[in-house]
Amino acid sequence: MYSLRDLTLVVGGAVQEQLSVQLEPYRQGGSAYGVAGGEVPVRLDIAAMTTGWSLRLRAHVELHGPCSRCLDDASMQFEIDAREIHDEGAEDPDLQCDFIDADEQLDVSAWLQDAVGLEFPTRVLCRETCKGLCPNCGVNWNEQSCDCSTEQADSRWDKLRELKLDDA
Repeated sequence: MYSLRDLTLVVGGAVQEQLSVQLEPYRQGGSAYGVAGGEVPVRLDIAAMTTGWSLRLRAHVELHGPCSRCLDDASMQFEIDAREIHDEGAEDPDLQCDFIDADEQLDVSAWLQDAVGLEFPTRVLCRETCKGLCPNCGVNWNEQSCDCSTEQADSRWDKLRELKLDDA
C-alpha cells in the first residue's frame, strides 16, 4: 500500500516513485503464471488535482508458466502503462479509482494485477509453431511424432454421427 495522504503536494504538483511491487501469480485455465522472485519494479507518477489524484503506473512484466498446448515452459512479456483518475468530489463512479481506499491508501499491487489481466493473452504458447500433445497417447509433437491416427473418432460424438440431416 502506498499512502497518498502522506504526500505534501500542492494542486498541480507531482511526484515520481520507483517501487518494487509484489505480483501474485496470474491464473488462467487452471494454470498459474508468475514473475521470477514475485516482485516487479514499477514507476508510479502521482499528480495532485484540486479534489483528487491523477495516477500513472508503468512496468515491464515477464511472466512464466505452462504452454496451453504442450505444457512446456512458456514466457510472455508486456509493458504496462495504466492510468487512473481519482476525483474525491465526483459523483461519477468512473472518476473514482477502485484501488484507493477511504484512508487514501493506494493498493499498487492490486492495480498492477488488474493491469496484467488486461494485457494477458487468451492463449499462452511456448512458441508460435507449437504443435501440442497427441490427444491419444500424449506425446509432445514438438519433440517426436507418434503412430496414433489423428483420424480416430472421439466416442463422445457417436450419437451425433447417427443423426441424419437433410441437405435442403
